[in-house]
Amino acid sequence: MTVDPLTGNSRPMTPARFCSWVEAVAWPFRMVESRTDGQYHERYKRLSREIAQLVMESDEFRGAVRELRGIHEVRLPVWRGHGKDRRIELLPEGYDEQSGIFTADAIPFEHEFYSKAQAFTWLAELLHDYPWANETSRAIHFAAMIFPICAASFFRPEQNG
Repeated sequence: MTVDPLTGNSRPMTPARFCSWVEAVAWPFRMVESRTDGQYHERYKRLSREIAQLVMESDEFRGAVRELRGIHEVRLPVWRGHGKDRRIELLPEGYDEQSGIFTADAIPFEHEFYSKAQAFTWLAELLHDYPWANETSRAIHFAAMIFPICAASFFRPEQNG
C-alpha cells in the first residue's frame, strides 16, 4: 500500500497502480537493437500488469518492503528503550522503523504540556460546549479519544526498540 505523507490516507497497491508508481522511483527500460547502427540501446518501456504482478509477488521484493503496523494522523507516544532506559516519546513524522508506524502529522497539536492537569484543562475547554447527555457519556468519549494515544504504547519493547 502507499500512504500520503500529508494526510495519512492509504491506498492498496495493485499491479495496475504499480505500473505507474514504479516510474516515480525507477526508470523502467529495455535494451532494444537499433535499426540504424545495429547496437543495443536503452529504451523506455512501461511495465506490463503481468510483470508488475510478478515483481509484487516475488520474495525478493516482498522482503524489501517495510512492514506497516499502523498509520497515524497525529504524532502519538510510543515506548522506547529497555529497563532503566525505557521512556515514552512521540513518534516522528513519516515512517518509524522501530515501531513500523507511519505518522502524517496531519492534525497539528501542542506537543509540550507541562502537566496532566494542563492537558486535561485544554481538552475540557476544547469540548466545553458539547451537549453531553451525562457525565458517563462524557467519560466514554474522553476514553475513546485517549485510546489511540495509548495504543502505540502496547507494542512489546523488543518490537520498537
